Amino acid sequence: MPSIPAISVEDLPPGTVKEVLISGRTYAVCNTQGAYYAVSGDCPHRNGPLGHGAVHGYQLVCPWHLWEFDVRTGVSEFAPDCPIATYPVTVDTAGIVHIELP
Repeated sequence: MPSIPAISVEDLPPGTVKEVLISGRTYAVCNTQGAYYAVSGDCPHRNGPLGHGAVHGYQLVCPWHLWEFDVRTGVSEFAPDCPIATYPVTVDTAGIVHIELP
């Protein structure tokens, strides 16, 4: 999997989520519970922009209809049969979060 630079850790303080655009697709990158996570940027319920939501612990909350997704697994209690994609991340020595994409 290629590792794609996504966002600087300086732009992603603890307890935040940001939307990033890579090759025409959106991803939500979170800094929560002392780690970084990357998930699909689109909520499966009406394509809400997850990168504009909020994180509470490991839960990423969609700003449109408040569906919550676990950033570690992509699973939502609201719709366990339609999880969002999750992606491995790494942080390089320059402080850039990279998303490993298929």
